[in-house]
Amino acid sequence: MRDITKKILELNIIKTISVSPSTSNHWEDSDDITILASSHGELILSICGISNESDEICVSLNVNELDSEGDIYLNNDLWRLYGNELEILEKIEKTNWNLHDQLGPYLHLFF
Repeated sequence: MRDITKKILELNIIKTISVSPSTSNHWEDSDDITILASSHGELILSICGISNESDEICVSLNVNELDSEGDIYLNNDLWRLYGNELEILEKIEKTNWNLHDQLGPYLHLFF
């Protein structure tokens, strides 16, 4: 698990269902934090690097719509943040974490 992922979790600003750390040291392999889950969808905060040569990080909030068998058939980014660790932590702290506001048209998947 990335240090930034641990620090985001330590902020205690989002309730998590599960954390799936990357399975390799590759910059593109993301740590995924599941925030909401239902039989219809998942709300995932993904953390990954932006390149092999950079310390920059990308954090994105994604909605996965699930089919009747529980497989992802649609994935959509709600937003993306880019920056170094300090910039990302500051942006995460300033983000509106009211899920009703974040989900917009995907609200029906969870509530």
